[in-house]
Amino acid sequence: MELIGIDYGDKRVGVARASSLARIPEPITILDNDDNLFSSLQKLVDELMPVSIIVGVPRNLSGELTPQSHKILNWIEQLKQSLRTDAEYISWDETLSSVEARSRASTASDKHIDDIAACVILDDYLKGTNV
Repeated sequence: MELIGIDYGDKRVGVARASSLARIPEPITILDNDDNLFSSLQKLVDELMPVSIIVGVPRNLSGELTPQSHKILNWIEQLKQSLRTDAEYISWDETLSSVEARSRASTASDKHIDDIAACVILDDYLKGTNV
């Protein structure tokens, strides 16, 4: 059973995948957040046929939702309307995922870590659930 993890950003969207059996997230791609975003995501969904789509939602250090959190939650609703899939949509706390992604990046010159951040989100999800 495939899972897709998404790190949503205003400019770029990182995407990762994991099998619920192997439980090892791997980066897939970084997509531009533009008019082609939903069609690009649809192609990935058609290819991978995920059972769940996990989208990172940031919280502040007190655990409260932020303005960016609300923006992403609204985007998840748009995603549900746009994608043709029976996958379950799950919002998952992504607090400090970018910090962790930077530490996992292979070189200091990795400018875009969005796909690695999506891996961190999926990894946290897999560790926090019995999927």
